[in-house]
Amino acid sequence: MAPNRERTGSEREYLQKIRALEERLKKEPIPGNYIALAKAYHKIRLFDHVIKILNKALARYPSNVDAQYWLGRSYFDKGMVQVAQEILEGVIASIPHHLPSLKILGHIAYKQKNTTKAIMYYRKVLTLDP
Repeated sequence: MAPNRERTGSEREYLQKIRALEERLKKEPIPGNYIALAKAYHKIRLFDHVIKILNKALARYPSNVDAQYWLGRSYFDKGMVQVAQEILEGVIASIPHHLPSLKILGHIAYKQKNTTKAIMYYRKVLTLDP
């Protein structure tokens, strides 16, 4: 959000929602609360905040696949493709049919000009969700 302008009503409401999610996380640091807050920051493209929150979540809940996925997705959206790839490959090692991870891994392979690997991921996606 731009610092030098007046915020709209919807921006103020969204910031209030984020503050409420932060308070909920402080009171109840469970995986779902970490992920809800991370998704709220992701929506406004504050990827460094998302990454910080999810790293805290994974320090407490290292096997939480949702946190792993959102961390990988955030690195991908931030342009840190190699880190995203490593994380998302870990997700599909745990859950081979994790559709969102497979889609992003397909995009990563395509960007890396690895057509064979991209096709493999996209075929898996189409098999799971025709």
